[in-house]
Amino acid sequence: FTESSMQFQEKIIRTSCIGEKSIFPQSILGETVGQYGADAERIALCMRGAREEAELMVFRTVDQVLQATRTKPEDIGILVVNCSLFCPTPSLSAMIVNRFGMRADVLSYNLGGMGCSASVIAVDLAARLLRGAGQHNTLALVVSTENITQNWYRGNDRSMLLSNCLFRCGAAALLLSNRRSDKRRSRFKLLHTVRTHMGKSDECYRAVFQEEDDEGIRGVRLSKQIMQIAGDALKKNITTLGPLVLPLSEQVIFFLNILARKALRGKLPLPSPIRRVLPAAVRRLVPLPLISRFVGYKHDSDNDAKPPPAAVRQLAVQPTEESLNGAKAGPASTSPNGHRPPASPLSSPKKKSELDGAESHAQAVLSREMPPYVPNFTKAFQWICVHTGGRAVIDAIEKNLSLPPHYLEPSRLSLYRYGNVSSASIWYELELIGEYGNVCGAHREGGAMPPKQKECRLRKGDRVWQIAFGSGFKCNSSVWQCLRNH
Repeated sequence: FTESSMQFQEKIIRTSCIGEKSIFPQSILGETVGQYGADAERIALCMRGAREEAELMVFRTVDQVLQATRTKPEDIGILVVNCSLFCPTPSLSAMIVNRFGMRADVLSYNLGGMGCSASVIAVDLAARLLRGAGQHNTLALVVSTENITQNWYRGNDRSMLLSNCLFRCGAAALLLSNRRSDKRRSRFKLLHTVRTHMGKSDECYRAVFQEEDDEGIRGVRLSKQIMQIAGDALKKNITTLGPLVLPLSEQVIFFLNILARKALRGKLPLPSPIRRVLPAAVRRLVPLPLISRFVGYKHDSDNDAKPPPAAVRQLAVQPTEESLNGAKAGPASTSPNGHRPPASPLSSPKKKSELDGAESHAQAVLSREMPPYVPNFTKAFQWICVHTGGRAVIDAIEKNLSLPPHYLEPSRLSLYRYGNVSSASIWYELELIGEYGNVCGAHREGGAMPPKQKECRLRKGDRVWQIAFGSGFKCNSSVWQCLRNH
């Protein structure tokens, strides 16, 4: 790395909100700094080093889930493994079958290149297989991981250096079952999976892109527009998810908000005379307390302090010249009794344009005060796990969904403790929720806490929403119902 690249990475790491105990593989951070030197590619950052990292993370987590559920490897009928950037031959799924001695007829799948949202895809695939014919009384093992060793970027392109600063080692494994006998010991029930793919757009497709830099060094390039692309993908995803999970009251407000906004812009499919007068009626009716509640209108007091455009100010406070001095000399119409009729503000094109300006200003103010309604997802979910793509990702989700600060503390605590562990991160957060409830903020410096009377634990019947973003570009959601108290 150049000195400039080293300073850039140090700056990103210091502001990333990732703690000192997050894990890098031995191949990157050896016993001494720079111990491999120029031979790092040959000695450590190679296929052997990547396999060692995968075995260390995957074997351990699979062993733990089998022991925790008292499951024998030969009982597993379906195996789904996802890892985006490391796809060796034999595959990682074959590596697990070999290590744990699984049966010969196990249905194994290896998902690659699907980014940090691939765990939801793996769960969705396993759930579909479990619902298929011939899969009665079957167990499915899902393993999610990522590999850093072979994808450590050694160049100086800043858009590629970001991955060095954010990603850490991690893996998660979970067992899905369609056996009735497992209902009593299960922790969660899968309710919904919603997958959104934005790959039709070239900009979205290239938002996270593996390629060589100008010097031929391979890395993963992150687009500058990635946050905007992620926001658009989230909107499409929750548009599909909302009707499945939101209470009827939130769905009604969302629908009425759409109607009101279209009426304000004259976009409703109505006869032309009605469509012309409807915006003015909406501007008068929407601010009324009873109606504003049902269309998601929130009065912005800042608009009261902002002066209207100059034309509108002039129309509001300045009398016309004719009203002060009378009519100017020149041809003018008179009434039958010889008196000049009073001047009307609409009698000249200038005055009409000023009134149009006032109308436009009023409409602009109302449009700002009545943006697209964001449903209150806290009425649908008690817990939300957002993929720990970085501090900016978590901040953006919290802002766009108008969530209370403590709602995403499990994501922030996971980021602090473990870094971005890619697709496994949503499971790290779920475990933190099970351990700490909604007081995760107490376990990191500066964490947000709920009001004392609202502190709670993960309880039976609670619903959990997992959100993850991935290359392609994808936004995927899964919804779970908790089956026991934690």
